[in-house]
Amino acid sequence: MQRPVLMWDDDEIGGRIYLQACHLFAAGLAADQKSRVVQHAVSVLHKLTAPKYHMNNYARLELEQKAEWEARFNVEPDSGLREALEMTAEVEAFLFQVKSSLDMLAKLLIPVVGRGTLKTHTYGNKGEDLEKGLKQFRRNSAANPWAVDALVSLVQHGRMAWIESTVSMRDRFSHFTALTGLRFQPIEWPSGWIEARCPTLDGDEILPKLRKIYQSNLEFHQDFMAIALCLKSQGVKLALESPTAMEGAWKSGGRFIKWGVAVAI
Repeated sequence: MQRPVLMWDDDEIGGRIYLQACHLFAAGLAADQKSRVVQHAVSVLHKLTAPKYHMNNYARLELEQKAEWEARFNVEPDSGLREALEMTAEVEAFLFQVKSSLDMLAKLLIPVVGRGTLKTHTYGNKGEDLEKGLKQFRRNSAANPWAVDALVSLVQHGRMAWIESTVSMRDRFSHFTALTGLRFQPIEWPSGWIEARCPTLDGDEILPKLRKIYQSNLEFHQDFMAIALCLKSQGVKLALESPTAMEGAWKSGGRFIKWGVAVAI
């Protein structure tokens, strides 16, 4: 007997993207383009798994190599330092995949507003190109002004809060200078124990930085998709849902559904 194919094994990614879309479709949003939007939403869902994969790989490598370096430092304090090349590769891959997921997210607008309506189909210039296209679309008689304004505001806030810094970091390592110098540093405590201090990036611990970017990206995708589905639905805006009610209605992953529909604005 053939085993069923599971669409995801991560409740949060599945809930914030696939179930969120299903919940809004059930309210009647983008009904005429449902199949095409679902196809793009599934592509977005797949793209979001890649940054998590590399983040988790980094976390595993950091844990393993920290233990290895502490054992080495405490036996041979002068054993020398080596770049954590495997961890470096995971950081770079994580940043590349975050940008790639944003590019895929922008393509979600094609089935919603129609091909050729917006001139940009990627998240170019950290969202500035998309912002210009949305402001032009606002003059379209089919546009929902609330949704256009909300999406422009989301793009602007995302750029200031995390996208500008994240994409700039990705561009730096991709186009200008390689990411180098990630090493565990020996820190001796008064007891004589030598700790292996984890590598840092621009003065910050790397794993908390990756986790913050990952969560910001995931929630940004959910908000972007939900607002985008309203772009051609006149008289509609979004309203926050109860996580408890959503879990009751959609079961596993339902608690991550954030948005429902409010009408007659």
